[in-house]
Amino acid sequence: MPDPLLSTVTRMARLIGSAGRFGGLTATQRAALDYLSRANRFSRTPSAATAYLGATRGTVSQTLKALAAKRHLTASIPEGDRRSVSYALTEKGKFALEQEGALAIALADFGPQDRAIASFTLQHLLDGVLRATGAPGFGQCHTCRHHLRGDAGRHCAFHDAGLSEAESHLICHDHARPS
Repeated sequence: MPDPLLSTVTRMARLIGSAGRFGGLTATQRAALDYLSRANRFSRTPSAATAYLGATRGTVSQTLKALAAKRHLTASIPEGDRRSVSYALTEKGKFALEQEGALAIALADFGPQDRAIASFTLQHLLDGVLRATGAPGFGQCHTCRHHLRGDAGRHCAFHDAGLSEAESHLICHDHARPS
């Protein structure tokens, strides 16, 4: 007999993915916008988005191009790395991300305690999937072993760059759990 939890999670993922467009965006485009809105400046690249989304390079490349064509993203060349491109959400992209999809509507019925329980449970499940697949975990800068906090402020030792308070709560593709 199939595992009911596995069946429920799989069905929910399929329904969310096929629930139609979110403000004119496909589920993949919305997921890319969501990732880029929560990623730090070092992680807004096509390769980081590919790793986070678990998609192919081609799919992510076409998704980012479509979002840029819809004026939801702007592309720029990071200083010191002419071979790379970095993306940022435009106001139109931020607005599109605020449009509620099926999952947001369902979550509106959850109170704070239910949300906390669901968040903990789903994060634990995601951590297990990441371990099983070998996919990168990502994580917020302030929980990384490369994150330093001192009198001069916050600093990323991996990128040798200062971080603002707000940046320290964004996710990073170079995140390393403390040992």
